[in-house]
Parts: sequence; structure tokens; C-alpha cells
Amino acid sequence: MDQKNTEDAAEDAPGGLYGVRPAGREGWFLRDHRGDRAALTAALFAEGIAAEVVEIAPFLRRGPMSLPDFILDEMAMHLGWSFDPAIDGWRAPGEAVASFPGTPLPVDCIDVRYEVPAAFWMPITIAAGGQSVIFEVSNTWDPIPDITPWLERVLDGGYPRLTIDREGDYTELHVLPAAEGVRFVVALLDEEWRTPIDVSLPRLALIAGFYCPLVAMWESDAMVNEGWRRWHFDLAVGASGLTAADHHPYPVRSARIDVALADLPGSLGGAS
Repeated sequence: MDQKNTEDAAEDAPGGLYGVRPAGREGWFLRDHRGDRAALTAALFAEGIAAEVVEIAPFLRRGPMSLPDFILDEMAMHLGWSFDPAIDGWRAPGEAVASFPGTPLPVDCIDVRYEVPAAFWMPITIAAGGQSVIFEVSNTWDPIPDITPWLERVLDGGYPRLTIDREGDYTELHVLPAAEGVRFVVALLDEEWRTPIDVSLPRLALIAGFYCPLVAMWESDAMVNEGWRRWHFDLAVGASGLTAADHHPYPVRSARIDVALADLPGSLGGAS
């Protein structure tokens, strides 16, 4: 090994992106550290900071320089963390943000439309009470497997957030407490954050609005016969090593949600 490679190898060290929550503080700040979680905790303590530390993403660090803030922010958002301006700090994936400014519009239902994929992209439209937004998701960071578990957490009475990485742009679906039902906010990050949808509605209406059209599209002939090949990259390019399961869309149904919606007008009920 030549001298340069020897020096490079010596500089490589475990490290990563960490969330740090000082004692008595609400929310987290991000810290890029060349060392493991215990080492960062000790370093903070030496600075007089008693804090909870969690690892967000491990990676090898080379040299003493920290990564730019925008890279740290991007990594955190991709992994489901959300910046909350109300506390000037970050929320972990299982934590709801503080309430958004303004007053949500009361509605009875929400209309979500999932288009059959084309060329690895899928348009999704969300509309409620005259508010609407359309965005595209890709199979690079496929969000579809996360939608049903997110809705199950809503069904359980929680206030979960779903973060969708649109290849560098982001959509956050926030479920928050409301005087009646739940508050639902769609936040989009393109160049700036905006909130095109801010409504309150019954909890089951929110679940039905997302779940029923997802199942209907995902199990449709158009998706099974054509759309899946335009969503599943390995099928589209004829990759080797595919199994029989690769030729059919993965399941998105939830038996628990089917039961909960069985008596709701217009729902899928328990149909298989």
C-alpha cells in the first residue's frame, strides 16, 4: 500500500449523522460526528451538554471537516425526520410537529387519486374542500409500502407523519390533533416549503380517502397487466434472477383497515 492509501485508510473512521436532544429541550439538532454514539455523548458531556443522542445514519468519516448543513438536512429528511420551525429543531420520525399556523378547513372527506405508473413515476392527487395538490412519486424511493402502515397508525389513534422522498424534493403528510377528528396537512418541499392542504376531518374518512383508491388502483387490471412492469425496474429491463412473486404487485391491503371500513359507505369492505 502506498503512502497516500495508508494515510487515507488511517483517516477512515466510523461516524455518522446523529440527532442530539439536550436535557430539557423539545426537539433535536443534527450533528455530524467522526465517532460512534458513545463518543459523541462523551464529547457533548465534556462541553457541558447533557443530551440524548440517537444515530440517524452511519457512514465513514474522513478528515476533521463537517459535512455541509444542506447534506445533513437532506439525509435526515430522507430518513423521516422533519424540521419544526415552531421549536427551531427537528422531530424524529415517530414525533409529530407542533401545530401549523392557521385554521384547518373542516371537511367530511378527502379525495386521493393514484395514477397507474408510467416510466417509474406515479402521479398522486390529493383534494379536499377546494384545496388540491398533485405530485409525482418514483420507484427509486417507493413510498407505497409505507402508506398502509401509516394509515394503521392513524387507525390506532396516533398522529403519525409520512415523509415521501421525491428524489430530492419532499412531501410530508401530517396527522395532528383537532377539536373534532384529526387535522391533516400536506407539506411540500420543492425550493421552499408550502402547505397546499390543511383540513380537519373524521379519522376514518382520512383513512378511507387514502386506502380505498390505493387498493382499487393497485389491484386493477391496468396495474397488474401493465402498470407493474412500468413500476418494477427489474421487470422493465428484463433483469435475471426474477421470481414468480416479482411479476405481481406486492400486497397493500390491511385486514384491520378492511374491517374498520366495512360499514363505511363506498368502502371496499372486506372484499378480496
